[in-house]
Amino acid sequence: MTTDRDVLNALLRSDFGAFIERCFYELNPSQKWHPNWHIEALTCLLKRCAKGEINRVLILMPPRHLKSTIVTVAWTAYMLGLSPEKRFICASYGQDLASKLSNDTRTIMMTDWYQSAFPHTRISPFKDTQESFQTTKNGGRLATSVGGTMTGFGADIVILDDPQKPVDMHSESSRRRATYWLNNTGNVPSRVEIRSAGVAV
Repeated sequence: MTTDRDVLNALLRSDFGAFIERCFYELNPSQKWHPNWHIEALTCLLKRCAKGEINRVLILMPPRHLKSTIVTVAWTAYMLGLSPEKRFICASYGQDLASKLSNDTRTIMMTDWYQSAFPHTRISPFKDTQESFQTTKNGGRLATSVGGTMTGFGADIVILDDPQKPVDMHSESSRRRATYWLNNTGNVPSRVEIRSAGVAV
């Protein structure tokens, strides 16, 4: 007999848009969800990335439009739910921001509803820090800063979320440093890379 829980689990696994909304309420319990066309556009875009139809994306939008929640938090949790062997590197301009987004992803993955929807994805108790966690299937997520270390981790997907501070976005030298760091880490995947950024790098 199919229960309401079974239906909800199937919806969260198959509909990334529904998954995003559930994540939003988990992370913002006192706020109201406002559907909008840009959320649908990002959802469609990330579905194509997941299928390998697109391997490089640059997302530019104003602050406070759920860019980080959708891409860096919800999508990494969703992809690890479907494929717990996947490896992500998520980098931001500072380690504090990178760690905050990592903690948000972990919060989602530790909820009862997530673990019910994705019963084969669990964070390993042997590798679970603020900067890096690993699944029991040897996938995981590394949070680092632009200019920080990525050596030895490797990734299927690299996400750059706000690689520069707003005050640095017009600085050519800052853009060059970020670009040099990205191109010389040896971890940029050939298949999929998403740049969720406030400025092109």
